[in-house]
Amino acid sequence: MYLRALTICEKKRGDELGLDPRHVDRSFEATIATNLASLYLRQGHLDQAESLYKRAEKIWRDYSGLLGKKHPNTVGTLEGLAELYGKTGRDDLATPLRKRAAAIAAKLK
Repeated sequence: MYLRALTICEKKRGDELGLDPRHVDRSFEATIATNLASLYLRQGHLDQAESLYKRAEKIWRDYSGLLGKKHPNTVGTLEGLAELYGKTGRDDLATPLRKRAAAIAAKLK
């Protein structure tokens, strides 16, 4: 279901309406990508998980509407990618992501 939903989101980015992609809210797409990445991580499909986490993080950073980088779901994406990096021995990449996630979470409280 996640793959199907992600495919639908990819097709509905506002292109058919002639909208500037920077002004299209893609938070739903990022949430689905994060959820699918989490599933892949639990299943041990680390390459697919990493690709999807990075995709979701880019969406939160560049295309997620008014909340942008401060969207509450950004925290889950960053924590998931940090977990993946930790599991693969890349703590140098995991630590900054954990710090970013914690800073965003603290501002949401």
